[in-house]
Amino acid sequence: FSRFARNREDSVVYKSMLRKQCNIDVISISESIGNDKTAMLFEAIIEAMDEYYSINLAEEVKRGMSEKAKQGGILFIAPFGYEVSGGEYIIKKEEAEIIKGVFADFINGDSLETIAKKLNLIGVKTHRNKSIEPRTIEYWLNNPVYIGKIRWNPNGKTGRNYNNSDLIVSQGNHKAVIDDETWEKARKKLEKMVNDEYICCKKVSHWLIGVLKCGECGARLANCNGYFVCNKKLKGKCK
Repeated sequence: FSRFARNREDSVVYKSMLRKQCNIDVISISESIGNDKTAMLFEAIIEAMDEYYSINLAEEVKRGMSEKAKQGGILFIAPFGYEVSGGEYIIKKEEAEIIKGVFADFINGDSLETIAKKLNLIGVKTHRNKSIEPRTIEYWLNNPVYIGKIRWNPNGKTGRNYNNSDLIVSQGNHKAVIDDETWEKARKKLEKMVNDEYICCKKVSHWLIGVLKCGECGARLANCNGYFVCNKKLKGKCK
């Protein structure tokens, strides 16, 4: 039964739907409970135990990962600039040079979009084989892994909230790509951009969305902060 659902509410709802709408019963071969009146009681107990096990396992895993993060252990696939070897992040020289260039270009005045376009022109791809977007650059500039630290949020995805109070940031066991002085310069500029609402493109609802298209590449236009902009331009893929 635990393979059917780990949540009692889901189990009751979907078993009821199958039974009433499709005339189908969910039967367990390995956990046979019969079909008399006590079967309902046994099934409820099994479902409650399965849900408890699932919740307890999730808490144990989260606790273990949090402790590993505090000790500087790795929890994710290697970020751009690194690879995993022997349970540690090891610097990939060519990618590390690209990261150094990104920080330098940003500090020297290039926009996120300009840097993304530059990298796409020379064929740089992420570890997931995706094109470089301005938000990719933003993420790299906010990732403390490049100064030798580990960041982990035990309560789920952080999104773009890099100042989330739940974040655990600890000293890692890997070598840094960026020095602290460069990191601080980039951070100050990023903070100013956020305050100026430069980074965040708020896509506003509008009746012309889906109708207007870019004359250069044909992609649809998005209403970004009150202006129509090519969707691919926002991703550094259109000029």
